[in-house]
Amino acid sequence: MIFYMRTEDELWLILVLSIVSDMVFVPFIVQVSYLGCNKRNVSLLIHNFKLSKFLRVVLGANDEVGPE
Repeated sequence: MIFYMRTEDELWLILVLSIVSDMVFVPFIVQVSYLGCNKRNVSLLIHNFKLSKFLRVVLGANDEVGPE
């Protein structure tokens, strides 16, 4: 068997990408699991979901005014 030795830079990149992906995907999976546990939550989520509203919130183009 031939083993490919990775350089330290490649190992560092793999480590950083693993940590970042954990920070993003674990909370997402937890929230989706929580919302999916209850039929009422799922139907409410599907009924109120609008792609345009979601994109405005994600991109920070929200027109709502609130207290500071």
